[in-house]
Amino acid sequence: MVSLDVESLFSHVPILPTIEIILISVYRHPELPPPKILENILKNLLHDCMTETPFRSPTVQLYLQVEGVAMSLPLGSPFTDYCMCSLDNTVLQDPGLKPVTYCRCVDEIFIEIRSESHLIDIKLAMETASVLHFTYELNIYNKIPFLDILIHSQDNTYFPSAE
Repeated sequence: MVSLDVESLFSHVPILPTIEIILISVYRHPELPPPKILENILKNLLHDCMTETPFRSPTVQLYLQVEGVAMSLPLGSPFTDYCMCSLDNTVLQDPGLKPVTYCRCVDEIFIEIRSESHLIDIKLAMETASVLHFTYELNIYNKIPFLDILIHSQDNTYFPSAE
């Protein structure tokens, strides 16, 4: 068991590539029809909403956030989800990389790996396929913290640990 974590996800989400991921998902979906709004209009709206976001510092000075996603924006969470889902779908297509278990909540990933070299291969593939960087934590005595819960593994079963 391993916990994999994206370093500073919101501030590292690439806005323009994520807009393209969203447009592909919305306008080229294999089953759902595209929305009635023209693609270039949605693209411009997403761009305007996500770039040069103004915010005030504690000293009341006005700044523009020009890279990454502001956590306070209503579109911040959907943007990070599209970015991470695209990365998941890209990297986990490779059967040699696909872990036994893969669970993700925003930027926290719980995976069951075959070996430590398997983990390094997954981490490297995720970093190569994105601009993101990852840290990881290996389990100790079949226990690992994940999303503020201590997960215990026994006989191929996961459950919250009492300790």
